[in-house]
Amino acid sequence: MTQKDRFFFLLLLPAAALLMLFIVIPVGQSLFLSFHRVISGLPQLGEAMVGFENYRKLLHDDVAHHSLWITLVFVGVTTFFELLIGLFLALLMHRRFPVRGALRAAVLIPWAIPTVVAAQMWRFLMNDAYGMINYLAFGTKTDSYIPWLAYPATALGAIILADIWKTASFAALLILAGLQVIPPEIYQAGLVDGASTWGRFRHITLAPYPACGHGGPAVSNHRRFPCL
Repeated sequence: MTQKDRFFFLLLLPAAALLMLFIVIPVGQSLFLSFHRVISGLPQLGEAMVGFENYRKLLHDDVAHHSLWITLVFVGVTTFFELLIGLFLALLMHRRFPVRGALRAAVLIPWAIPTVVAAQMWRFLMNDAYGMINYLAFGTKTDSYIPWLAYPATALGAIILADIWKTASFAALLILAGLQVIPPEIYQAGLVDGASTWGRFRHITLAPYPACGHGGPAVSNHRRFPCL
C-alpha cells in the first residue's frame, strides 16, 4: 500500500466512523435485543435471553404478516411508478432545450423538501373538511368529501401517492446520471447500423438503467416512518 493509498483511507475514516455510529451499532444492538424479552419502560421485568422465541412468535403473528404484506405492496407499487416517472423525467431533462436548467432545479424540489414537511403538506391536501383534493373532486359538495386518511385502503393509496411525488425526482436524478455517461457516438453508430428508434432506446438508453435507477428508490422506500 502506497502513501497515497493510506492517505485516501485516512480521509475515509470520518465517514466510516459515522457509519459505524449511526448504522452498524444500532443494527447490531437491535439484533442483540431480538434475542431477549424486553418490556419498554419496565426493563426489570424482561428476561436475559429467550433465544429464537421472539422470531417464533413473529412467524405466527397475524399482525406481523399483515404488516409485511402492506410493506411489500408499498415498496413494489412506489418503486415501479417512481422508476417509470423518473425515467420519463430523466429523458426529458437529458434533452437540450432553453429552460433545461430551470426544469432540473424544479424537478428536484419535491426531493429537497424534508419528509416531515411533505407529509404535513399532503395531510393538509387530503383533509376531509377543507382539503384541496376533495375540493377539486367534489367542489362545494362537502357532504361528498372523502376522509382519505381514515380508511386503510385509501390511507395506503394516499401514502403511496405522497411517496411517489417525493421520490420520483430522486429516481430521475439517478437515471439522468446514467444517461449522461452514454457517448453520443453510440447512438450514431446504432443509427448507421439501421437500428430503429425503439431499438436504440432499448439497447442503448436503457442499458445503464438497471444499475443506476433500481437500487436507490427500492432501498429508500422500505423506511418511510417520517412520512407515515
